[in-house]
Amino acid sequence: MIVSYDENGGYPHPDHIMAHRVAVEAFEAAGDPDRYLGAGEPWEPSKLYYDRAFSPDRFRALHFALEEAGLQSPYAERLAAWLE
Repeated sequence: MIVSYDENGGYPHPDHIMAHRVAVEAFEAAGDPDRYLGAGEPWEPSKLYYDRAFSPDRFRALHFALEEAGLQSPYAERLAAWLE
C-alpha cells in the first residue's frame, strides 16, 4: 500500500504535488522488473490511497467559520487557487 497526496497536493503546494507524481510513478513501476533496474526486487503494492486531510471542503469550512467569527481568514487565496 502507498499513501500520498492527491493530484492537487492536498492543497496546491508544489512539493506535495511532486510527492503525488513520485508516488504514482512508484505505484505504477513497482511490480515491473524492467523499470528502475538495480532498485531491488520488484514488488507490487496492492493499493494507492490519497490523504485528503487538506481537502477544499475542510478549508472552506475553516474559512467561513473564521469570517462568521469576525476574524480574517488566511484561506481565501488557497481556496481561490483550488478554483483555478
